[in-house]
Amino acid sequence: MENRIIAFDAGENGGVACVFNAEPPRSCEARRRAFVKTKFHNLETNKEGFKKLLKLVPNVFVVEPTGMHYIRPWLDLCWEHNVEVHIVHNSELETYRYKGCGWEEKDDPHDAFALGCYYYDYRNKPIGFRAIKDPETYQLRDMILRLNALAKDCTMRRNRITSYLAQYFPEQKDRRNCGAKGNPPPFYAWIADRSDCSKVQRTKLDKLYRDSVAFNPQGFPYFLQRQADQLCEMEIDQFVFLWELEQLLNHPRYRRYQASFDELGMGNRIRATLLSQFYPFETFLTPDGKEIVDRIRYFNAKLTKHYIGRNRFMACLGMGCKSRSSGKKDGKVKKTGSALCKNVLWLWVFSRIETNTGASLQNEHGKKLRDFFQSEKKELSDDVGEIFTTIQEIRSEAQEIGSKKILDLLEKLHDNLPRKLKRIDLNKVTKAKVKELLLPLARERTAALGVKMLYRLLLAEFKR
Repeated sequence: MENRIIAFDAGENGGVACVFNAEPPRSCEARRRAFVKTKFHNLETNKEGFKKLLKLVPNVFVVEPTGMHYIRPWLDLCWEHNVEVHIVHNSELETYRYKGCGWEEKDDPHDAFALGCYYYDYRNKPIGFRAIKDPETYQLRDMILRLNALAKDCTMRRNRITSYLAQYFPEQKDRRNCGAKGNPPPFYAWIADRSDCSKVQRTKLDKLYRDSVAFNPQGFPYFLQRQADQLCEMEIDQFVFLWELEQLLNHPRYRRYQASFDELGMGNRIRATLLSQFYPFETFLTPDGKEIVDRIRYFNAKLTKHYIGRNRFMACLGMGCKSRSSGKKDGKVKKTGSALCKNVLWLWVFSRIETNTGASLQNEHGKKLRDFFQSEKKELSDDVGEIFTTIQEIRSEAQEIGSKKILDLLEKLHDNLPRKLKRIDLNKVTKAKVKELLLPLARERTAALGVKMLYRLLLAEFKR
């Protein structure tokens, strides 16, 4: 069967496709000549565009993920017709367009042709392409993104209502409450005059409002009622989305993962966020299900173990590190990975590890993580005094020294330097500010240890 590669540069309303029946020439000059002779197809995101794509009879579909919502209909069509899909990362194509094809032009036809060339150059190197998630994991990812967007909108609307209440009901402007499962918060339902506010709550709040200095017999203005009504609908939507998320997590494919998440006290949102990022776990193991370990001998040193699979797993969940150094220049460590996973892991440490309430994780893993957090917190608290003392000493020697110079000196003297110090005037920084910026590093390091524990738990599960 003839091998037909369709390289497709997607846009908002469609995209440009070109067909490769054979491997393109290797040299940049020959590729320029081939580009001029290539026929490009403009495909719209509709039934006609889908028919045109299928008439091209593709075996492989290569695309750049510029707007996942734009390319999703095309991916679904390819999966439905058993077409092999490869996704090239945006940053990779940006570099390859010049180095691999030798052109600086940036338009849809050039991008489509470069995608096809990229496929032929890297088809035997899976690491050159983004991992393709199955439709169920894509669904899990979409649900998490919707929930996060909805929670952000709820916070914004709640803050807006609070600012309005400073004028229309100042005594209760800072009131926060939650509704029972499936119901909106009673306070906001009462403001919106909704029927799902119970009679008991309505009577209680009516009495409080009559005693308010801003009492108005006509009730609240329309725009405030409208905001409260929309917030109630959003809260109900969150309950529905959470229920749907629970159903997705109950899929048999995720059954082997649940015990490991239970051991670490991770809730449904955290589970879904992490699973949507690293599933399946087998990609971090050898083909026979063992841990990926490499042994490297550095110059004049012993053999050193490198846990490749574990490091990839941590990087995937936002806890990876990349160091950069050259010659005598000291290297800097840069955190890499998913920012979404970093956020949920930080919240997990804050709500299950750091806290001393009944919500804290009470097993051996929780105790180990809590002890580690306290030791890191103590160490970083000591660093606060040292860093601030160093700043004061530098100031005493030079009154008008710039913040950049102070920062350069600090980086030479202290390893635990918060990145956010770069954004403030170090001539005016206080000890309390240094502490505020430095202590969150304890949560970040505890989250990294938690990810290592999760890797070990999953590794033990998949070895059975």
